[in-house]
Amino acid sequence: MAKMEVKKQCLRYFQIFLGCFIVCMGFNLFLIQAHLLTGGLSGVALIIYYLLDIPVGMQNIVYNLPIIYLAYRVFGRLYAVDTILGTVILSVIWDATAFLQSTVHITGDIMLNAIFGGVLAGIGFGLIFRSNANTGGLDVVGAVVKKFWSIDVGTVIFVLNFVIVLGSSFIFSLEEALYTLVSIYVTAELTNRVAAGLNREKSIMIVSPRAQEICNDILANVHRGVHFLSQQATELHEGARETVRHFINAEKTSEILFTRGTTEAINLVAQTFCEAFMKEGDEVVVTDMEHHSNIVPWQLQARKRGIVVKHLPITDDGQLELSTFTSHLSSRTKLVSIAHVSNVLGTVNPVKEIVRMAHEQGIPVLIDGAQSAPHMKIDVQDLDCDFFAFSGHKMYGPTGIGVLYGKEEWLEKLPPYQGGGEMIDRVSWEKTTFERPPLKFEAGTPDYVETHGLATAIDYLLSLGLDNIQAHEQELTNYCMEQLQTIENI
Repeated sequence: MAKMEVKKQCLRYFQIFLGCFIVCMGFNLFLIQAHLLTGGLSGVALIIYYLLDIPVGMQNIVYNLPIIYLAYRVFGRLYAVDTILGTVILSVIWDATAFLQSTVHITGDIMLNAIFGGVLAGIGFGLIFRSNANTGGLDVVGAVVKKFWSIDVGTVIFVLNFVIVLGSSFIFSLEEALYTLVSIYVTAELTNRVAAGLNREKSIMIVSPRAQEICNDILANVHRGVHFLSQQATELHEGARETVRHFINAEKTSEILFTRGTTEAINLVAQTFCEAFMKEGDEVVVTDMEHHSNIVPWQLQARKRGIVVKHLPITDDGQLELSTFTSHLSSRTKLVSIAHVSNVLGTVNPVKEIVRMAHEQGIPVLIDGAQSAPHMKIDVQDLDCDFFAFSGHKMYGPTGIGVLYGKEEWLEKLPPYQGGGEMIDRVSWEKTTFERPPLKFEAGTPDYVETHGLATAIDYLLSLGLDNIQAHEQELTNYCMEQLQTIENI
């Protein structure tokens, strides 16, 4: 095991080194000889190099110091280490091979220099990214912008590069600036193709290379070790929790519980909420359009505790009878549990209005978001719901992983769902105390591989844009309805 790990790490470092070497060949043999810029912070360093003759690699390391700190603060120690690794190797090789600029001449044509330099840089960067590393600079900035504002990394990098090149046109010629843009475009296209590989578009489930690496090589538990593998797994697991928090705009990561899916999330609420707050004769209100995962858990509690399950009817066109909603609430109603989007009818329920009406009577609301989370923006603070559940496999992520969001005030009040392992604070024969949420509800060893897979799937959805997804689905729906009307007897 140890020998295999050492061998894989050596191969990874060699691939990073090879990628950096190819990048520097493209820069030194072609771009710099033609007095062109590169993209990113290296482009800024080249401007200083052309004006003041300060080595590019040395500048690159200095400029990336705040970038490395940003990588650490946003993505954690492992990402920052990879950033340092790529930055240092690229910078050292760049300065070490700078003599090629004046000793080797392949072509004097500025267009060919731009294309050949872009091709080599694209191949090199692609190898680096395939190794789960990066070279700092705009790659990190783009990743940060994507994480917090859901703007595509490529768009961010292109805009920032355009600004850098535009600025250089006041120092260099317009022709050099235009050919620099050609080179940057070629580099970006090849980087994406090499990094993604030939079969990426055929992938059904979105799983990152890092998740595969964890699955194969990281066998340590999370939260329970001080050694490197445990810390590595813990950082990725908790990083996934932050990704989920951002995705649904929860206030705190402590409000994000990992479950096996929506079904377990609803069962968790049903069991713990009924145990803490419901007695015989108390009511839970659902609707006639619920998935059975939001019916059966309450029926089990009705059989066990004698609670009453009431259901809100729907109209002939598949809508809720919202005008009768409050009439189904009473002093015995303790919880409303409702689907955001029907899995059969596709009805999008006015859950924000339902939450408001329930809260006016002091009744908390659980939203089954299995069908809504993959298709539209979710903002649990705006909805003001008390609980929100969704699944990973509905979002192109792994199976067997899901999320329960719960307001902190409720999670603090609810009893544990299961016992042992992760959820304990102290255990003695006389008394056992429990961790605070979210660990209080995550007994045993969590599936930290699948949580990272879920986070990767969320990043993929955000890169597409939830608004774009929703608009595209609406367009397809409209087209489908129009075509159905052309068929007789439908």
